[in-house]
Amino acid sequence: MLLKPSCLELMKKLNEYSDDENKISSPYPVVIIISKCAREINKNRRNEEENSFIGMKKYNDIKAISEAIKRLSDGKVKVKLNRQ
Repeated sequence: MLLKPSCLELMKKLNEYSDDENKISSPYPVVIIISKCAREINKNRRNEEENSFIGMKKYNDIKAISEAIKRLSDGKVKVKLNRQ
């Protein structure tokens, strides 16, 4: 299954929201950003499930990767690159 928007479209979108020093010039950092965001979402979901009544799973329908892509494309997550 292909995810929308594509990495290149998401890269353009992230560059719209970022300043000059945080511009992304390759799709590879986009994939890393998506994976880190998805890990954070999964971590938060696990914490919520542990603290909820009898571990109710309310996130079965939405995968963390899809949620991460949606958050990034909506500009809800700010990206700061570590340049070395």
